[in-house]
Amino acid sequence: MTAISFIGLPNVKVFGQPSAGYVTANATIHLSDGTQLNLATSNVADRTHKIYSDKIIPDVIVNIQTDSTIDETLGASKKWLLKTDNK
Repeated sequence: MTAISFIGLPNVKVFGQPSAGYVTANATIHLSDGTQLNLATSNVADRTHKIYSDKIIPDVIVNIQTDSTIDETLGASKKWLLKTDNK
């Protein structure tokens, strides 16, 4: 939800790996026998009204080395921030 709140703003880029793609809201339906059924009922949309029904794909996909002690996502975002035109 935090990443989606920034998508669509000027000078914003999303870095990292695709999200897991989970739905954003569940509804509890009460059945006549007293049991409850929880259903995934909605997805989130960004400020441009784009609906995310699957994964959020970053603007810059960063391939992460599992054995690395370096934060590749932080490095890629720093590199972008230090560029003068940020496009």
